[in-house]
Amino acid sequence: MNKEKRIKRRIGDILLELGYLSQDQLEKALQESKRTGVMLGEVLTRLGWISEEQLNTALGIQSGAQLIDTNRISVDTSLLNIVPHEFARGHELLPFGLQGNALQVALSNPFDVVARDKLKVLTGRKIIPYIAPRDWILGSIEYYYKTAAHIDEEIEEIIRKDIKGDTDVTDEGNITRLVDLIIAKGLSLGASDIHIDPDEKLVRIYFRMDGVLHQKYLLPKKFHSGLVTRIKVM
Repeated sequence: MNKEKRIKRRIGDILLELGYLSQDQLEKALQESKRTGVMLGEVLTRLGWISEEQLNTALGIQSGAQLIDTNRISVDTSLLNIVPHEFARGHELLPFGLQGNALQVALSNPFDVVARDKLKVLTGRKIIPYIAPRDWILGSIEYYYKTAAHIDEEIEEIIRKDIKGDTDVTDEGNITRLVDLIIAKGLSLGASDIHIDPDEKLVRIYFRMDGVLHQKYLLPKKFHSGLVTRIKVM
């Protein structure tokens, strides 16, 4: 019954709720639609009051698809390993979580059945589509696939240079960069907090995700003082 009610919601009401349209614009467009017999969505796009992407978002919601809250979403970066960057960019989609064994995917066009079918074959998983703004999806793809993918490599390179004696760990620039990378990693993982835990010979870096601490990095003990000083300054 609830699903039937969602399907029966008027497209104009959904556009109003999303803030894509004003009441005055809707009333004028409805009059034009009634006068010409042209569908409301087409009238609105012809007038330039909404974009094709905004219309697709509203149509997706009307058909029962879920809209992502981009301010709260947490992306499971481990899923990026099963969906190549080229595929995600080409089809403008971002895998962000699992629901059981099904893959949750953000799409700018919820009616892109071809992309969903290809993704199902690629991953071997059922696909649960969600709607998100195109700009957010493209920006997230660039961040998670390019920026976050290089964080581990850059941190490892800093440690490697220290072991070789090629860098001074007390150098402010090195410490500043290391702290920035650790924080960026936390953001990419959707961590709620970061723990820097020193022991006799090492510094362990933990990220809390879903209430559980996960160890991600082991650093030489001599990094500890600089990390603490930098964080206090911040």
